[in-house]
Amino acid sequence: MSGSRFKAGVPKLGQPPAKLSTPAAEAFVSGAPRKGTMPWQAPAVRDDLYVQLNVKMPEKLMLAIDWLALDQATTKRAVVELALEEYANRELKRRGLTY
Repeated sequence: MSGSRFKAGVPKLGQPPAKLSTPAAEAFVSGAPRKGTMPWQAPAVRDDLYVQLNVKMPEKLMLAIDWLALDQATTKRAVVELALEEYANRELKRRGLTY
């Protein structure tokens, strides 16, 4: 999903930046707003708040998710949340970030 964008001016994430080599560059970056704080790490973000995600998915995938939820005696929401969390963790780790 390299073409996805976040709202509210949050920049797209790419590869982690190269290590800063000069004190001037480090001083410049240390003065940048929100340095080191990712959107999901903001103090106001709550673990107990759930937000709605409406997406269209292929029928075949939705039927597979329905079957998995039934087979695991859980909800479709739980299956989708687990899959998205695993994807986010893997991609963030690849970029040197944590969830």
